Amino acid sequence: MEEYKMAVSLIENNLESTRENSDIWYLLGEIYIKLDEIDKSIYCFATSLRYESQNELALIAIENTIIE
Repeated sequence: MEEYKMAVSLIENNLESTRENSDIWYLLGEIYIKLDEIDKSIYCFATSLRYESQNELALIAIENTIIE
């Protein structure tokens, strides 16, 4: 769990330069799932879709997260 928390910290510290990168938001969403922070995960997947509406991984991830 500590590694996931460190990953979140590193990504969030670099979001200023990568804010519009859909893949970064998707990755952050996956990490939040591992940390059992579902609301943050959904937010990240939705943000990923906002920047790249055709991102199928983010679309599937948000659907699966909501269903679960």
